[in-house]
Amino acid sequence: MLNRRLKYIILLIFIIISSLNVVEAKEPKKIKVKSVEFANNDAFTDRTLSKVMLNRPSSLFLPVLYNPQLLKEDLKQIELYYQQNGYLEASVTDYSVRVDSTKRKARIKISISEGELTKVEGVSIFGNAVFTDSLLFSMLNVAVDNPLQEKRIEKSVNNIINYYADHGYIEAKVNTDVQVNSETHKAIIDFMIVENEQFSIGEIEIRGNRITNQKVVKREFLFKQNQIINYSSLLKSQRNLYLTGLFQSVFIRPQSSDIQKKKNILVELKENPHREFAVSVGYGSVEKARTRIEISNINIYGTARKMGFAGRLSFVNRGIEATFTEPRTFGSKWKTDVTAKTEFQDEPGYDIYSTGGKVSTGRILFEKVNTIVTFRFENNNLKNIRVSPIPADIQSQIRSISNSMVRDSRDNLFNSTKGSYIELTNELAGLIYNGSNAFARTIVRAKKFVPCKSYFTFGTAVELGIMTTKRGGLNEIPLNERFYTGGPNSVRGFKYQMIGPLDRNRVPSGGKLKLVFNAFEIRKPIYKMVSGVIFSDLGNVWEKPEDFSLKSIRFSPGIGLRVNTPIGQGRLDYGFNIFRKAHEGSGMFWISVGQAF
Repeated sequence: MLNRRLKYIILLIFIIISSLNVVEAKEPKKIKVKSVEFANNDAFTDRTLSKVMLNRPSSLFLPVLYNPQLLKEDLKQIELYYQQNGYLEASVTDYSVRVDSTKRKARIKISISEGELTKVEGVSIFGNAVFTDSLLFSMLNVAVDNPLQEKRIEKSVNNIINYYADHGYIEAKVNTDVQVNSETHKAIIDFMIVENEQFSIGEIEIRGNRITNQKVVKREFLFKQNQIINYSSLLKSQRNLYLTGLFQSVFIRPQSSDIQKKKNILVELKENPHREFAVSVGYGSVEKARTRIEISNINIYGTARKMGFAGRLSFVNRGIEATFTEPRTFGSKWKTDVTAKTEFQDEPGYDIYSTGGKVSTGRILFEKVNTIVTFRFENNNLKNIRVSPIPADIQSQIRSISNSMVRDSRDNLFNSTKGSYIELTNELAGLIYNGSNAFARTIVRAKKFVPCKSYFTFGTAVELGIMTTKRGGLNEIPLNERFYTGGPNSVRGFKYQMIGPLDRNRVPSGGKLKLVFNAFEIRKPIYKMVSGVIFSDLGNVWEKPEDFSLKSIRFSPGIGLRVNTPIGQGRLDYGFNIFRKAHEGSGMFWISVGQAF
């Protein structure tokens, strides 16, 4: 039996979705595309060809409405797809549409005459004096006996142009001539290159930096005056400037020059506001009502140094912190972040008063990969400890050093639709400055996001953590440093921190091994700013690594809604506790901000 809360949640979701369809209720009945079948298609599958069409088959997450006006355009696109892939004589010979008005479904059948496949018989390059034939041939994406494919020819042209542009020939052009023998179904491709002059960099002009010092801008350049122009370096420099966070927009482009064989470089910038005062108010299932006030300056005196002060208050947390960032430590490429804080946190098993901070320094090793070294200094006072038989008051001093390696290729840090994130962190505590607690901790986190066109986004994530101590006992690790799971950002069918070891009063006591596997989360737009999700979470925490077993992993599928607003994304999730134990509920409802991972 579903409990009363779950019934209310399902009713709420039903009302929201139903209200979004009120406008459509008065419209005429829509016909959905049930299926699209092809005849005489040997080269490409039905699935491949249907993806070319707008009238493609409906899916579970995307119903497609039949549009007869667009069907003829779909047929042209099918023919074009064949022709772009070497079937120059392909055509649609017949088609039919069977509409079932009762079931409001349409079935489309299309007959195709593919014709013969045209293949490449020969490839030639003309007009090149700077680079050898063998070098340019290595850049081609076409070869003898390959199908004549338009995309491969375009890719070959782009490869050659980019190579010339990276060696100063930014005005080089490549024309193609394709000669087809319709009788033999063979093609000859000629690439005709117009190299033009090689250019080096003349004057470099920077515009739009009202506050930012020019040396701050120039240190992100991968080019300098009098160098041969490398177009890829211009693009990478543009990206470097944008990633500083100082600018809303960055454009770097070559301009004409009065000096022969020179190109001036124009750098156009639009700065972000460097001072900010922000007040935010929200609500979450764990923190309840919460507020945050923040004052920051992201470009102190135009040096790109950052400083900020923030205060936060909620039913379970309150604290203040100060931060400072030096983007180029001692003129190097290492960025240093310094944080000082004091806070109070009310956790299920204890209250903690913490004062201290950390110093982190890191740099980009190569594209999308960072390394970060962190020194952490904290004095913690744990009070009102509810975990039995631990004393009611404990003090701990954490002095630790950690190293993290991070590779991040996500398109958006807060609402990712594609890309991946991988992090490996190793931390050693108690080895420096006589910290009162000694332990080692390793955490691995990985996330992957795959866009399925405009239909939905598939996401998956895993977190694995393990801790060890010198003597091996769990009591050597403070309560606030142990692993916990369960809640809005882990396994969502369970109360906050309530998966894993519990004392005799059912208070979470934490463990040394943690596994959380968000097996999948499918995010599907529903209407305008509202999206729906289905997900499946697994995980647990074990007191000792040797306690791990597959049977002890807890499982929680669920559903949810996302609402994108100008001030952020709201999240409502309900996780089901399918295989519940005694004293456990049938699931949990969560309200929060942002995605779960």
